[in-house]
Amino acid sequence: MRIIISFVVSLCISAAVFAQSITNQDDLNKIAGDIAGAIKANYGFVTGSGNYYSPGVRQFPGLRIGVGAGVAGNASLFTVFNNGLSTTTNILDAFKLLPGVYDMVYGKVGLFDLPLIGLIDVGGRLGYFPKTTFTLPGGYGFTVDNFAFGLEVRRKMLDEFGGLLKLDIRASIDVNSGSIALGYSNTVSNVTLTVTNTMAWTGSSFGVKAVGGISIPFLGTVYAGIGPNINVGSVKDTINVNGSGELFGTVMNLPGLNASGTASYDAFDIRALAGVHLFVLDVAVEYGLLSKGICLSGGVSFFF
Repeated sequence: MRIIISFVVSLCISAAVFAQSITNQDDLNKIAGDIAGAIKANYGFVTGSGNYYSPGVRQFPGLRIGVGAGVAGNASLFTVFNNGLSTTTNILDAFKLLPGVYDMVYGKVGLFDLPLIGLIDVGGRLGYFPKTTFTLPGGYGFTVDNFAFGLEVRRKMLDEFGGLLKLDIRASIDVNSGSIALGYSNTVSNVTLTVTNTMAWTGSSFGVKAVGGISIPFLGTVYAGIGPNINVGSVKDTINVNGSGELFGTVMNLPGLNASGTASYDAFDIRALAGVHLFVLDVAVEYGLLSKGICLSGGVSFFF
């Protein structure tokens, strides 16, 4: 938690530095656009993250239910978690490290082995984090919210050696929408400066993967897979700078500055997946070969 708070404070400081260094509205618009461009890859990647289920398509009425969560971002993010931000880190590079976090509940149900189609199962997942504000010392704070929904269809391709070797192909579509607002407020000589930087994203991701695994009797499954993802969506960054207070005995509101910029998700990625299902525990890692995004996920699931 200390590392996460330090990371958020660093981003808030960056927003304050941006606000103090601008000279006109065009500068602020460019800053907003640059921030949106810096984080677009992360939120395109997190939209398609979380489909990490071990292979094993079951026939009706086979059921699997579970809960999970994960954190996704640029691969260098996890180096920052260990070592912190360098004093020479470029401000936009700091924003590129801003992670996306998801949670979910999900369920899958097996269908019948149909002619020309084969044995398939279908599943859905839902993630929700209500809008919540966190206040930090020194006038800093941040507000986050997120909603996600996804559907997936899997087809059994291989189930050999008594179920020890499994392979399926799967197609998924996911929708993700949310925002992070970083805030900073400081009062000097009865004048208060407030800076808010809101990053909002919405989009969808369509993915196809081939996933194979080896079952370990009485323990679980080790598995890996790969496939393409197509992303559609965008990030919008909005900056608001306002000041108010008393100056030379006169109450006044300083002219506010407001700007926004938008950047589209990276449209295409190839995603590799590796994971293990051990008893009821699920642990997986996803990596974008083109985006350099990485997602670490974990959860529990039960079969019926």
